[in-house]
Amino acid sequence: MGWKSCALAVTIYLLMSAPARPQISSDKAEVAAARRARTCYVDMMDGQLKCGGRPQRSLAAAKALLGPGTFVKADEPSACHAGKPIWVFKWRGFPHEAPIIIDAQTGKLIECRP
Repeated sequence: MGWKSCALAVTIYLLMSAPARPQISSDKAEVAAARRARTCYVDMMDGQLKCGGRPQRSLAAAKALLGPGTFVKADEPSACHAGKPIWVFKWRGFPHEAPIIIDAQTGKLIECRP
């Protein structure tokens, strides 16, 4: 086995044994979560947090509503069983509401399935 083959085998081994790393940074995940948070509001009829529709606030104001993102690997236990690495953003003012979940590989919003 030549040195090139050995180096390739070692590289493949290290890549396979490396823990899952996010392909998108926490900053990009935070922007994706803030885009979702822009559309959220508290419904006065039932006091529940609802999301969707037109943006209700600026991106900066939406970022302020969210706590720092937490990276969760696919094999780690979490409230959302996504089966892949995710970024989790909890609400600062609404601790009992479901967090915003972002796919760490694509940067897209994930609906949490507990």
